[in-house]
Amino acid sequence: MHVESTQGRWFLENRIPELGEVRGKIVLFSRFGGFGWPTGIGVGIHPPIWPNNEQAGFEFWCEDTLVRVQDW
Repeated sequence: MHVESTQGRWFLENRIPELGEVRGKIVLFSRFGGFGWPTGIGVGIHPPIWPNNEQAGFEFWCEDTLVRVQDW
């Protein structure tokens, strides 16, 4: 599957979107860099931290929004 054919299904910007912007789409959170993504497109929301095995989850600020991630 090529990124070009599926790009409309993904929200790849590094910001927290409004619900209406992403209805029916997949919001990408990534703990890794943009390996393999074509130059010029976003690669999702990248928390500045991503602790391993934190059962309680973690928080980070994305612009003016506090985000809580539970990845247990």
